[in-house]
This record gives sequence, structure tokens and C-alpha cells, in this order.
Amino acid sequence: AMAKANPGRMSYGSAGNGSSPHLAGEMLKAQTGMFTVHVPYRGAAPALNDLMGGQIDYYFDPGIGLAHAKAGRTKLLAVGSL
Repeated sequence: AMAKANPGRMSYGSAGNGSSPHLAGEMLKAQTGMFTVHVPYRGAAPALNDLMGGQIDYYFDPGIGLAHAKAGRTKLLAVGSL
């Protein structure tokens, strides 16, 4: 709801252009009709660092952030799996 109410003001990170997390973010945008800005990183670790530092609003994680979620440093919103 926040992303839809403020199109283009929220940003999400991924492990880089064309990565699985990037495509997941674009699928979420297409299926929900929200518009957020993609910020590509050179790997998952720099994206996770910026998420924890507040530079991006959300992040599609390939798995490296699970320990931070378990420790309460980040909040896990959803889990996707085949």
C-alpha cells in the first residue's frame, strides 16, 4: 500500500541487473501494479549492507540475509520457493 501510494519513492536492491532477485522484484511490480526503483548492486552483500543502513527500502535476498532476520536486525516479509 505504501509503494502504491508513493510511486517511484521507494527503492529495492538486488544482486545485479538480470539476477534472479532482480527478476523477482520486477515480477512483484508487474503483478501488484506498484512502481519502485530498482537499484542494482555488484552482489548480494552490498545490497544487504545498504538495506541495513537504510539506503534502500527492501531487498530480494538470495539467502545471505537469513542470519540477520533471525537475529532481528532485518524483517523478513515473505519467502518464495519452488
